[in-house]
Amino acid sequence: NVDPPETPIVTADPWSADMAYAAGVEVSFGGHTYRSKVPIAAGQYGAMTPDNPVLWAVWELVA
Repeated sequence: NVDPPETPIVTADPWSADMAYAAGVEVSFGGHTYRSKVPIAAGQYGAMTPDNPVLWAVWELVA
């Protein structure tokens, strides 16, 4: 496991490790939009932080 950085990508919903997402859901933060590639169970992939490689396996940058 990698310790998350001091500041995670997101600090509040709608993007949270505690939430579940269907495939194809788009979320926006930091001026960008991301789309889930697969269904994601709550807590399945841990912290949504830049150094979590699994994050980019299940989310794609849309805009």
